[in-house]
Amino acid sequence: MDFHYNLLDEPWIPCILKTGDFKYLSIRETLSKASEIQKIHAELPPMTASIHFLLLTILYRTQEIETDEDWEIIWKQGKFNQKKLEEYFSKWHTRFDLLD
Repeated sequence: MDFHYNLLDEPWIPCILKTGDFKYLSIRETLSKASEIQKIHAELPPMTASIHFLLLTILYRTQEIETDEDWEIIWKQGKFNQKKLEEYFSKWHTRFDLLD
């Protein structure tokens, strides 16, 4: 039997949505629904910081963010470039599988 747990697809990031609801989201969902999330809230602050660091790493690899103005453009659009995210996820999908 093959077991897989891919962090891109499995919900594991503890999020509080702008509606006030608590929900676990996958990396893919977290980055595609970022504008709907109020905050990421893990049990301990170092866990929350680690999740932020992982998500920022993915964004820096995919979004061509070099200046504060680049962040401002994304902020005004209210979303990240999904095409570039999906290209990255497709290329590195197996690397996010904890049981591969």
